[in-house]
Amino acid sequence: MRNHYSIPETILQELVAPNSVSLGPLASGGLSGAQVWHCQSPHGPVALRCWPAAHPSRERLGEIHAAMFAARQHGVPFVPAITLNRHGGSFTSDGRRLWEVTQWMPGRADYLAAPSPQRLQSALRALATLHRTWQAS
Repeated sequence: MRNHYSIPETILQELVAPNSVSLGPLASGGLSGAQVWHCQSPHGPVALRCWPAAHPSRERLGEIHAAMFAARQHGVPFVPAITLNRHGGSFTSDGRRLWEVTQWMPGRADYLAAPSPQRLQSALRALATLHRTWQAS
């Protein structure tokens, strides 16, 4: 398990400190291979995410964040809010990897462990909501 001290100083200065993020434990990673810390901020729990060096590119992460901002602006509650760095950007580079802070979204992605028609229908409704939102923006 990595500790707080493995977070580069650049990230602490550009992203963590300006947002008064209190570092927390390393959480389990997602399908992307990112490392995620479960942290706290004055606005509630947040995720400090370190993307793998191979992906996404700066351009792709910018596109992803633009889609997330659009969804949030249209009131989609299940898309996490993005915390800006001290320069107003949505992510920070340590020279090798891209880092971001987003709202912590509780829950588990465990559909395969506990599938049901209701859960599938709920997931598809959420996906449809996103597509309608992005089409309208």
